[in-house]
Amino acid sequence: MEVPKKRRASRRPPTMRDVARLAEVSVQTVSRVVNGEGGISSETLQRVQAAIEALGYQPHGIARSLRTRRTDTVALLVPHVSRPFFAQMTSAVEQEAMERGYSLVVYSTRDDPSREAKYLDLIVRNWVDGVLYVTTDYFNNLNILAKAGIPAVAMDRHPIGYEGPAVLFDNYRSGQMAAEHLLGLGHRRIAFIESASPRIFSRQQLEGLMNVLSPAGAELVRPELAPTDRGAWRGYRAMQVMAERMRLPTAVITIDDYSALGILRFALEHGLRVPQDLSILAINDGEYMPFTKPSITAIVQPIEEMVQRAFEILQALMNNQDPPEPQVVLAPSLIRRESTGAPERP
Repeated sequence: MEVPKKRRASRRPPTMRDVARLAEVSVQTVSRVVNGEGGISSETLQRVQAAIEALGYQPHGIARSLRTRRTDTVALLVPHVSRPFFAQMTSAVEQEAMERGYSLVVYSTRDDPSREAKYLDLIVRNWVDGVLYVTTDYFNNLNILAKAGIPAVAMDRHPIGYEGPAVLFDNYRSGQMAAEHLLGLGHRRIAFIESASPRIFSRQQLEGLMNVLSPAGAELVRPELAPTDRGAWRGYRAMQVMAERMRLPTAVITIDDYSALGILRFALEHGLRVPQDLSILAINDGEYMPFTKPSITAIVQPIEEMVQRAFEILQALMNNQDPPEPQVVLAPSLIRRESTGAPERP
């Protein structure tokens, strides 16, 4: 194939039309090459790449990417970037990416598998070097990336049937730890406020709770709530439901730090002393938890460590290296604050 000769630099930057003219192809073909779309013959691809290099055409760094097949860009998929947990995760990923010399593109899938699939297809067409991925409801769309040869690491949630690189939390141990803490304080009637929609991590936490509480003969209360009850309102509504239908538990465990705020609000409005009448424990530690009155006991999930470990694995994969530990499960820890104590009522 004859390679186009280097042209003299012109006063204006080269355009996609200039590339098409030099490579003797259509502008649409150049656009498809620039955007990483398939269906282009090897010979045509080489002609367009050669023309781009000859002209010095650089649409947002694409020319360099065409030559090296690297963009120094990493994509992050999270279910809801506005939720505190995922906002903290996104911030940690952005910091880690900057320190390692990568740009970051963030996609919020809203826990919609079809939206996630569209974003993954967009990622493939835009040539990112790697992907950090929090699955939508554990749905496994990672085959889209695997077929494109793009390295990916799952975080937080383990996609169903996925055996690839991942950094996860030990949700079962979180449930165990919460139950052990409250049993040790003397609680025997404990409520668990689960996720607003069915989630595997919530079931894993429940299993951990039950495997500690059942042998001890303790009672676990699970109030029925509407899927639309979310955030702080979910905690408040759970207390309303239990107060209307049953004797209140002496302790409440919630998987959502916002729900803990709703529980605390209900307790203050209804004259329940925390922790004497009601202990509150959250399996998530928002930055405001030490500043409530009383401050809220929490099971801590090490988000920064998860992001760091995931990026280490991803960077090894992007460099065509085998990571020393491709699957990591991080242990939780408990921070006891003012909201848990021994019950003063049965």
